[in-house]
Amino acid sequence: MGSVKPLGWLEATMRSQGNGITGHLHEIRQETFRKTWDDRASRSQNSDWWAYEQQAYWFDGLIQLAYILNDPKLTSLADEFVTKALAGQTADGYMGGWPNHPYQNTDIGDVYVQGQLFNALISYYEATQDPRIIPALQKGLLHIYANCKPVPDKDGKMPDAWWGGSCNWPSASHIIQPCLWVYSKTGDQQILDLANLTFTATQVSSRNTGWDNAPADIRLPSLLSGTEDFRSMHGVDVALLLRIPALHYLVSGNIDELQASIYGLRKTDNAHVHVHGGLAGDEPLGDPTAVVGTETCEVLEYCLTKQTLFSITDDSRYVDDIEKMIFNTFQGATRKDGKAIQYFSYPNSVAQVYLPDASLEVLCCVGEWGRIYPNYVNKVMWLASQDKGLALAGYGPSSVSAKVGAKNQSVSFMETTNYPFDENVHLAMTSSESVKFPLYLRIPGWCQEATIRVNGKPLSQSLLPGRMVKIERLWSKGDSVDIQLPMHVAFSRWDKLSVAVERGPLVYALKIEEEWRKSGERTPGFPDWEVRAASPWNYALCLRLCWTNGKISRRRLDNGKSEVNTGDSYFKVNRVQIAEGADPWANPPIELIARAKKVDSWKLENPLPAVLPQVNEHAAPLTPDVPQSPVLTNNPEEEITLVPYGCTHVRVTYFPVTPIGK
Repeated sequence: MGSVKPLGWLEATMRSQGNGITGHLHEIRQETFRKTWDDRASRSQNSDWWAYEQQAYWFDGLIQLAYILNDPKLTSLADEFVTKALAGQTADGYMGGWPNHPYQNTDIGDVYVQGQLFNALISYYEATQDPRIIPALQKGLLHIYANCKPVPDKDGKMPDAWWGGSCNWPSASHIIQPCLWVYSKTGDQQILDLANLTFTATQVSSRNTGWDNAPADIRLPSLLSGTEDFRSMHGVDVALLLRIPALHYLVSGNIDELQASIYGLRKTDNAHVHVHGGLAGDEPLGDPTAVVGTETCEVLEYCLTKQTLFSITDDSRYVDDIEKMIFNTFQGATRKDGKAIQYFSYPNSVAQVYLPDASLEVLCCVGEWGRIYPNYVNKVMWLASQDKGLALAGYGPSSVSAKVGAKNQSVSFMETTNYPFDENVHLAMTSSESVKFPLYLRIPGWCQEATIRVNGKPLSQSLLPGRMVKIERLWSKGDSVDIQLPMHVAFSRWDKLSVAVERGPLVYALKIEEEWRKSGERTPGFPDWEVRAASPWNYALCLRLCWTNGKISRRRLDNGKSEVNTGDSYFKVNRVQIAEGADPWANPPIELIARAKKVDSWKLENPLPAVLPQVNEHAAPLTPDVPQSPVLTNNPEEEITLVPYGCTHVRVTYFPVTPIGK
């Protein structure tokens, strides 16, 4: 950690998070983010597991952000919390939150929350190589193995300590990941045995439950057959659990386990994913309609699962999905000063609440939120390859320092780009001596016309969408690589035959004037916010589209010729010059200009309340659903402007369609 550094807009965005929520969450919500892992003795021994889970989420994001940015204030805070968390481990190795009665807390979840803490401590080791971490994790896992094995009883019920998360069991099976990490460092067979026992238990127990105890089965036969409906399950749990079989495949070699994760992701993507890449569901998974939201927690967990699958399979389409979630779903759920976020965000929303803790009640989203960009920089952008090379998977302004080649020679690359707003990426290489190694570059699945030049010379090999391109050569100081990823407007069809607009990795939404109101300020400098649409939003796009099997086809004209019906033909791309150093998420550098008509019947059923409800959980959106297309209206055509989804706080993303003309 720290070998990849964000630059440009990416660094500025991450620093705003450090100056905002991530650097102050322990002050904003002290009852949860203080005196939990950092002072177990001060908490009631009958306290529930939520606080331990949520502080561990925040803890992991804080550690990664601090050391990626090399921020002295944040690193000091992270170091303090690590020292206090380690001090709470008992002499016999127990690492949980209930030292007076391990694995017997009244509200279950002991092993589940330890796994979350272990992930944060692994991040700390990767940043510092602190010699305390590996022995502490090894002792903690061995204590679980000796005292609370994951063995179901005759009825298939796991020990209560293994329950946790919204689906109760098998959420705690995520402990397989820290088990494998510690095993890779120590070779301790008992820890590998714990990982194997845990996975076996996920296949034996029949008590997998969904939201409100509805049945939900995520065992291998169900995933491989494609018969399971995840609709009853909490979206965050689905996003986490779908990576468990693939992780166990790394030690078992059982291809069915890897395939189970792949098939489960495919089914979830097809049934429950919005155009912006996030899962649809106001807690339990639902249909991706204009008024079904995405829980911010889900973005982090779904990104983690897809980066796991990318690392194992080399399928770069998973990185396409990660970029889409981060640049759209995540950015759209974040107030641009990094001081308030949404618990749920909606594709169509004309009024929303942004809070510094996401919710007055449940605090999981605000902790997970702080992990998203650090994970992208640390685990997606630049990666080592098994043949001693480098892979540039996720694009964005950055630099990397690494050891490559047969002799582990030091090299660095500077990545200059305004991606995802711009199509061009420039890499400049530096090294003390020439070195031969492979460089892998991702060609996004949406890009049909990519070009790559090395020192100005076009690459001769095929550049297929959705693939990693390998460039193996003798690299020298001053070498450069120029990557061009042409972006075109594309349509996709959604609920009620509505249309969404994409260009490259970005989804576009209607540009709406915003009216912000402070609804309170529970912590100085971190207000609670309401935002409402302050300009018309009820527009239908003027299009002439035909569909074949869910995809846009070319419309046949009366003269027998095929009409040009690409997305580009309907939009004018407007590149906006913004000041150097300006935040592109607050000042969009690119716009799409389109023709549209107002839809008079698409309106609020009732006036917005004087004060918007601040309870995010299960909150019904305040925006009426998108009308069925085609919409017929004789209102005049107008020009409207679309901007990147991540630049908006209120928005229309799923548009109704109306014919061109009368």
